[in-house]
Amino acid sequence: MEDGGGRADPEQFSKERPLRLVYFGRLDPTKGVHILIQALRLGKDLPVTLDIYGNAQGENGAAY
Repeated sequence: MEDGGGRADPEQFSKERPLRLVYFGRLDPTKGVHILIQALRLGKDLPVTLDIYGNAQGENGAAY
């Protein structure tokens, strides 16, 4: 999946083999996960998946 320079080749991603993004961390607006989700919504046809794992804490986290 890499081009030898440490970067993934975008042409290798497809609906059958999407780029998989994973977020591990605290679910809080200061972390910006909502911005990532908004950005991915703009490219609905992009072969990308997003898995989110984390804990919501406090009032700010309750929104998530």
